[in-house]
Amino acid sequence: MALFLLAAINAFGFLDRVMIALIAEKIKAEFLVTDLEIGLLGGTAFAVVNALASVPIARMAERFKRTHVTAGFLLLASLFTALAGATASFAQLVACRLGMAAGNAATEAPPHSMISDMVPPEKRASAISVFMLGVPIAALLGSFLGGAIAEKFGWRNTFLFFGVMGGAIALLCMVLLR
Repeated sequence: MALFLLAAINAFGFLDRVMIALIAEKIKAEFLVTDLEIGLLGGTAFAVVNALASVPIARMAERFKRTHVTAGFLLLASLFTALAGATASFAQLVACRLGMAAGNAATEAPPHSMISDMVPPEKRASAISVFMLGVPIAALLGSFLGGAIAEKFGWRNTFLFFGVMGGAIALLCMVLLR
């Protein structure tokens, strides 16, 4: 159970990277931004903040309860994901994406560490494989479900939906992971 929950954390840490590609054209049209600005929104700015936040968050996970660090930062990322659906400007959307990037930085290293504690060395490769299934699951959910939501309900509701779902996963982690 814990391993599948960690895989869900990994999925939600990756999901918004897939989702942004699906809704980029709708964002461009609404905010009248360039391809360069969309590229910064979807890739560069996100990656830089995510990378810079990874090390301090990993250190935090070494000092405090890793489940709380991971779930807390996923909750933060999910809050920014949901807020992205309510933005009134491109600058606000960028700020939300940066918050998402910082929060998502806790969805990889601390769970790897938890897996190392939960699973004996001879079974760890299989456990990490299950954890890593979060990425293709995110790609599938993000493209199929995200695309369907965006088409039927708009790009803002896509952010809102995945923000609420990520928040639910974060809360489950706080309650169920030991």
